[in-house]
Amino acid sequence: MADLLIASGHEWEYGPERPGVIPRVELSTDRLESVCSVPPATADQLVAEANEARVSR
Repeated sequence: MADLLIASGHEWEYGPERPGVIPRVELSTDRLESVCSVPPATADQLVAEANEARVSR
């Protein structure tokens, strides 16, 4: 998420650790990849695609 925020130009910073907040989350695409290919992408590519989709609406 940090990479996506940086790529999209948002200013942010990590805050202090808080009870009940999950420090790290990862998403496995294994099941999705079993039915279709998921090409690797960088944060910059994902943000560019999202911006392009927003403009083309």
